[in-house]
Amino acid sequence: MKTLRILIIALLCITTYTIASHGARLLTRLAKVHIQNLDIGTKYSSQELGNFTVDVFNDSEIEFDVVMDVIIPNQAELDEGYEALPEKSWIEMPQEVYNLPPQRWTSAPVGINIPDNQEYLGKKYQAYILSRTLSPEGKIGLGIGLKSKVMITINDAAPEAGQEKRTIAGDIHFLTEPEMVHFEEVKIGRPYTLANSLEKRIRIKNQSDRKLTYKVESIDAKASLLAIDRQKDYEAGIDPKDITINTPEFELNPGEEKDIAFTMQLPKAKEYRRKNFMYILNVTQGNVGKYIRIYVSTL
Repeated sequence: MKTLRILIIALLCITTYTIASHGARLLTRLAKVHIQNLDIGTKYSSQELGNFTVDVFNDSEIEFDVVMDVIIPNQAELDEGYEALPEKSWIEMPQEVYNLPPQRWTSAPVGINIPDNQEYLGKKYQAYILSRTLSPEGKIGLGIGLKSKVMITINDAAPEAGQEKRTIAGDIHFLTEPEMVHFEEVKIGRPYTLANSLEKRIRIKNQSDRKLTYKVESIDAKASLLAIDRQKDYEAGIDPKDITINTPEFELNPGEEKDIAFTMQLPKAKEYRRKNFMYILNVTQGNVGKYIRIYVSTL
């Protein structure tokens, strides 16, 4: 039986706009979410999807409302292999408008309802959740918002009669920062740590209200859901074992954070010389995962 999984590709997105003479900013960490192996004829709540929520932050000193809409993408916006979500009603949000006081976060639960129709078996669908602001005066839309991309895949077989409903064991409320690190002028055969990177550190923070266990592993970039950045001549890291995680599993209390530590050592082989590689660390809490990209340029 395929496991129901969710992958969050989370970036801190910032949109800046002005209301009257006051500047304000709206932020969200959710850039893209992949939810895999959903069943037709099944309704999933936010809690059954790893506490899937869209979180936005009012980084200003004024209060305003935020509207969250489900948007169907046009053909040009679709990722390769994905179709536009057939109906907005597949993605369910309990309310559309959220009041956002200054310097506060709000969390909007997200549910998914897959109709019981075999034509959807094996399909991949894409949609957006748009978080946009309303001005305090007159509730006039400001026309600027943040898009969170939702990617879902449907199992290629219908669930059997009496089959237990599959849900996602995990919690998406953890922070990985930064989302990528860079190593430049790397000498093959020499060991490197994060202290040698441009960013110097990676931290994981438990943003939930429970003590949780996290795992970190180096995975094959070609088998991940991330596209390789070909425009900068990057290619997938040759062997994920080139990166060794010091502590691959650990617990964090609510609000607690931990620095990830690893050693990277590329073999002395000609295929590693004068190359740009992208490695991927997969940070998971249960069946919820987030990617960290490791960019490496060798001499």
